[in-house]
Amino acid sequence: KRFKNGNLPGGYWGGDKIEDEIRKDLGPEYDFKKWKKGVGSRLGPAGDGAEMKRKKIMGKIPHIYTAIVTTLPDCQGQKICSRMMRQLNKIADELQMACYLETGGERHKQIYERYGYKVVETWSMVSKLDDPKVWPSYDGMYSMVREPEK
Repeated sequence: KRFKNGNLPGGYWGGDKIEDEIRKDLGPEYDFKKWKKGVGSRLGPAGDGAEMKRKKIMGKIPHIYTAIVTTLPDCQGQKICSRMMRQLNKIADELQMACYLETGGERHKQIYERYGYKVVETWSMVSKLDDPKVWPSYDGMYSMVREPEK
């Protein structure tokens, strides 16, 4: 099931499809209002906090902001993330621009380190309203930067 244990595909953000997709996976009895409340409590203040961190770290430095990278479990292991990150790095190098992203968890941090990103700040993103069935709390959030190769 794609949405259990925090596997939320970024491609569903910003559209009406997300509620339907979550219901397919978690069932019609799932308390979607609780999910919305938890996500809203995280993405509102936490998203604002993440944006403030990005502005503090990057300032006026031109950069590419890698917002959300996710691969559905069925598509993992097919080098999709790798191809995308290598292409992003190529473009950033051609433009001589840094890349910035936030990620949660040691595993994800290690993935981005393979593509040249370095941790510049560690922080927490925890909401009392998070539903652990859908979206785990992260004590280990990382702001990461990749400098362009010359």
